[in-house]
Amino acid sequence: MDFVDQFVFGNNPMPETAGAQHLEDAAVEALADGFVTGSNPYEDDSPIPGPLPDIYGSWKECRALYHLQNHGRLQDTPSAASRVFLNEDIVLLVVEAFPQPVFPGVMYGEADPASKAARLDLYHLALTSTQFFHHAMRAAWRSLTNVQELIRVLYAGRVIEPVLGPLSEHRARKEFELLSLVRSTIPRDTTRLTNVAFQHFRFYAACPTDMLVLSCSYLETVLGYARRLLPPYHSYDFFCSLQNLVWVEDPNWLLPFRGRLGQFLAAPKLQSLSVIMEGPTPSPMAELDPSDTHLYLRHVLEQCQEVSHARRALWSFTFHAPLFIPIPSYVLLLLNRIKELSLQVCIGDRRIEPNKLVEMLEPDIPDAQDQLMPLAPRRLSLLWTPDSEIDAVLDHVSLGHLEELCLSWVPHYPSTLFLSDAFQFQLNTAESLIVLEISMAHRGSADIYGGQFNDFIEPLISRQRLKRVTIVLPGYSFRFSARDIGVLALAWPNLEVLNLSFTLSSYERLPNLQRIVPFLCFHCPRLEYLHLPGLATVPGEGIYAIPHFANSHLRHLSSDRLSLQHSLIDVALALGEAFPCLSSLGPHTVEEGSPWSGLHDVLTAHRTGSVDILLHHVAVGMQLGRYPVCP
Repeated sequence: MDFVDQFVFGNNPMPETAGAQHLEDAAVEALADGFVTGSNPYEDDSPIPGPLPDIYGSWKECRALYHLQNHGRLQDTPSAASRVFLNEDIVLLVVEAFPQPVFPGVMYGEADPASKAARLDLYHLALTSTQFFHHAMRAAWRSLTNVQELIRVLYAGRVIEPVLGPLSEHRARKEFELLSLVRSTIPRDTTRLTNVAFQHFRFYAACPTDMLVLSCSYLETVLGYARRLLPPYHSYDFFCSLQNLVWVEDPNWLLPFRGRLGQFLAAPKLQSLSVIMEGPTPSPMAELDPSDTHLYLRHVLEQCQEVSHARRALWSFTFHAPLFIPIPSYVLLLLNRIKELSLQVCIGDRRIEPNKLVEMLEPDIPDAQDQLMPLAPRRLSLLWTPDSEIDAVLDHVSLGHLEELCLSWVPHYPSTLFLSDAFQFQLNTAESLIVLEISMAHRGSADIYGGQFNDFIEPLISRQRLKRVTIVLPGYSFRFSARDIGVLALAWPNLEVLNLSFTLSSYERLPNLQRIVPFLCFHCPRLEYLHLPGLATVPGEGIYAIPHFANSHLRHLSSDRLSLQHSLIDVALALGEAFPCLSSLGPHTVEEGSPWSGLHDVLTAHRTGSVDILLHHVAVGMQLGRYPVCP
């Protein structure tokens, strides 16, 4: 029997002879009974409504199944044609063939129209028969972007508006009224395990694997009351299937009646958590009231402390916070069990007084600080600002087992400070490093000279396990030659992605495409993606002299600057013959009419057999005198 069905209808397993049909019939009866009993405003016999844009309210499923059963469209004894759907594997194949809702992740906002349409299709599939109901509804609820719709099930389908706004007497009274409504719907007595609304809530809460929660979208007391209704011997949490949680702290983070993150961290399968905290004001920190800053930082520490108490299954944590408020480095010690850490925050202690930091912590935390082990992640992603402190990070983070390092400079202007800090990060990595990304989010108005490029990445030369190297620094200039590229090719034989983008200190002698690309593919046979600051075809060397690499994995080739001394059609055809897997030429943001754009068009035409484009480029070559006209 399916895990979620067993979870919803009790802890005692059903005998195999009962089959799925008995369970689904029980579900239909429970749904129908729940719809018609009590003071439900939707228990009239009006026709079933048309397409419903919001399918989260369980009363709609109850209503539809109730009408279908009363009209005889759900038969107790299935026909011969429908017996095939008694096989649960076939039902799953049918449900999975439908478009599935897409979870937006941290990019929350307007609902995706395709996901809304997918949920509606799954909702209609669930209404076709009891065999499809459980699996179709579980698929429709797999990604939940509004937890308020789930909490509504506890109110027996009543439409409850979220309680927002500043703290006031009216708001507090409204919150207690909602709690009283839940207590009246689900009394705390011996019948709680058979209460239909409570059973509905347990079923739908067990469906989501991905969930986005706004802290003000539900009341902590409501969910806490429902959790206390579980029997003492119950070993599962409500959210038994939850794997990915995105938690958004809105500007009302100071309100005492908001939901709390800790209520979701008990999910036994929770693996990935993203916390997005909005600051008290978008103004710079200097304009903030010190008391607001103090309370905000204390709240940050409380959130990280709750994460530190999460189950062992949690291995990935992403933290977003305003960059103008430095976060104390102590949070790194609280996250020492996390293996994949992405901190989209500013880590720094200089602007935080030590005595203030002690006041923010719980009384027993400072004594335990010495006992906490340093953070030893396998993946570390950091945003870097002028207020970020590398010493504060390296004092609490061990990079000895690090496999992936991502470092991004946020300001619009380049800075030598970032180069220095990035070098220190490289210096503290170990042989385990596989992926490195160093980037600048925006291009500055002027380039800063960074010296010899290979001196900047000198600590990485000994990291022979590197597979993916991305260094995109548009606001910096370096000296970089073909000889330097050769050093990298010999140092990283397992390379799969090499993406280098920055300004060259001199463009007088660009690396020779006919030689450097074959050299890289020979010494790095797994190379799939190659982007360099500059490439050129050199006259006097035949473009078709490029060796043929039948086993090459190279799929993408591009550069910031390209100088061609041969015709587009010759270069494209030569590259296509030398590298059979090559399918993309030029940067992803290539301009129309640029050399890379023409090369990509010719290569695509050659692969697809489009003669018109090839003839067009031949005609252009003849006009330029590259191809002699036959007499």
